[in-house]
Amino acid sequence: MADDLEYVLALSRRHYEEIGFLPAPRLAEYQRRGQLWMAQENSELCGFMVWGRGWPVLRVYQVCIQYDAQRREHGIALVRRLVQKADQEGYEAISCFVADDIDANAFWKAGGFLLVGQRDGGVARARRHNHWVMRMPKPMQSQLCLSATTAQLAPHK
Repeated sequence: MADDLEYVLALSRRHYEEIGFLPAPRLAEYQRRGQLWMAQENSELCGFMVWGRGWPVLRVYQVCIQYDAQRREHGIALVRRLVQKADQEGYEAISCFVADDIDANAFWKAGGFLLVGQRDGGVARARRHNHWVMRMPKPMQSQLCLSATTAQLAPHK
């Protein structure tokens, strides 16, 4: 576990311009909560994803795959895992913000996310952040409403 965190910190430092940087105590808290997922290739760490809860939307804070393991579906595997979790737990959507001047935007688009808007980024880099969202096909609230409506329409016996 500690080795995983050291790996994440080192990879984060190398990709700071693309993904920003989360301090070690914060990453350790995400790890403790089970919200820091690791990607592996041939039993070696090759990337990670940090995500958070925010009902009814799961938020992706960082996804980073080391250069020599990119384009081998490690990142999309992590995202698929989060999509499955969101679907199973009844979340309405998954959301992330991505700097508008980096290649990762093509990743999110290819992964089925929709660009729904932008926000101003920090003043240091004077960039904008694209807001990518994937809506879940059957969020729990919709299922509950549908179940209640169906129950009301069912004939009484």
